[in-house]
Amino acid sequence: MKRQKEIRMSKSKLDFKVAVVQMRPPLGNVRVARANALRYITDAKKQGAKLIVLPEVIWGYMLGDRWENDAFLLEIEKSDEELRKASVGTVLVWGSVKPDWGKIGEDGRTRKYNIAHIAQDGHWVSNGNQYIHGWMPKTNLPKYRIFDDARHFYPSAKLASELETSLWSLLRSFPVTIHGKKIKLGVTVCEDIWEDEYNVKPVEWYGREGIDLLICISQSPWTPDKWKARDKMLAKRVMEAKCPILYVNSIGLQNNAKNLVWFDGGSCLMGTDGTMLWMGKINEEHLSTFFIDAVTRKPNIFIPHTSPLCGEGSGR
Repeated sequence: MKRQKEIRMSKSKLDFKVAVVQMRPPLGNVRVARANALRYITDAKKQGAKLIVLPEVIWGYMLGDRWENDAFLLEIEKSDEELRKASVGTVLVWGSVKPDWGKIGEDGRTRKYNIAHIAQDGHWVSNGNQYIHGWMPKTNLPKYRIFDDARHFYPSAKLASELETSLWSLLRSFPVTIHGKKIKLGVTVCEDIWEDEYNVKPVEWYGREGIDLLICISQSPWTPDKWKARDKMLAKRVMEAKCPILYVNSIGLQNNAKNLVWFDGGSCLMGTDGTMLWMGKINEEHLSTFFIDAVTRKPNIFIPHTSPLCGEGSGR
């Protein structure tokens, strides 16, 4: 694995500080997850971060039938509004679940989407689609081995069909402005970047659209030699996206009442040539902040400031 050690200043489009929150979700405890997330955001903003990224579904991913509880979904919806308000002074990306009240999902219950939220300066960021405002749905829903996404969450392809629009009109990039520079952020959720075995390939689409940075929020479980598979996959994706990829994963043990699953972190930043520019700690919750730049679409890593996240329910 190649490592970039050079530290230098740049006037590039991506010359701003990023904060990566490699978070241990307090499973199903929305109040604690919200409080922890708000503390991480406050700390990151104090360190000057202009882009803060948290993992997929920060409330916990493998929650089984808890996803069928409307009161639980309502609590998540209200908490997402609190996080939106906390985005003042920065761009904030985090994983959540969005209920579509009044509509029926694949399971006959309230329809819901596994999504990435994006907000800036206290407002939801739009990607130009009238329906998608401040969120991006997960497109490829895994249903193999331990995964139940296809059971609980509604596929974006079906949503596009209902709206009588193309899927690609939903999967547009999000324009933001940082330090006066307009930046196009592509946003994907976990399986959407592992697209080789799916017909829908969001990363290839972003590569055709032309973006400045691709963000992938994830809850990717540990398996033997998983880091080798991740590195190989990310190296392939940066070639398709034609831009750096910021990959943010969670850590910790989760239990969906059928399996105990460990998530190992390994959040990272990969440059367009497949160079690993930064990698978070393995099996450890932490907040890291660093600068990226893309003078030649090859970002350089500044030595990150890393601090442990020890909040209520963090398991530390």
